[in-house]
Amino acid sequence: MAVNHWVRGSNPRGGVVGYIMARVCDICGKGNLTGNKVSKSKHHTKRVWKPNLLKMKTELGGNVMTVRICTRCLKSGYLTKKV
Repeated sequence: MAVNHWVRGSNPRGGVVGYIMARVCDICGKGNLTGNKVSKSKHHTKRVWKPNLLKMKTELGGNVMTVRICTRCLKSGYLTKKV
């Protein structure tokens, strides 16, 4: 089941403000990992590992919607592609 990231917020013009969290798998929640790149001289530099995400159209609850899904969830067959 996909996680719905749409929320109700305050908009200066009124209405609903929606957002989708970037770089997060809608199925398993896999996101960015942070850490250090370590050189041969043991010099530490901050870096980010990003998940391999794809946008895919699928049918959930009778509605066709686009979800962000990581390649591991796609390979596991949690969702089927809707063309």
